[in-house]
Amino acid sequence: MKDYRLVKISKYLSKHLRHAPSRIGIELAPGGWVPVSELLNACQQNNFTVQLAELKEVVSRAKRQTALFIRLHRYSNSCQPRTQRRG
Repeated sequence: MKDYRLVKISKYLSKHLRHAPSRIGIELAPGGWVPVSELLNACQQNNFTVQLAELKEVVSRAKRQTALFIRLHRYSNSCQPRTQRRG
């Protein structure tokens, strides 16, 4: 993936997850959690399409680790990745 694209995604997500989630139509759960599918759909609805692979790459490359994924949901055997905003 092109670095400039990852930087653009990172800045877009940081802006909206930290400062203005309602601008893209999402509401963060307590602790700053949002289902990844909801985040990706909101981005697409706002003409900023982000692929899951791109999101994973942005999160894995983040120097400050301001987002993370939790893969296992305790109530089922299915995966439910989420992204979390941290201080």
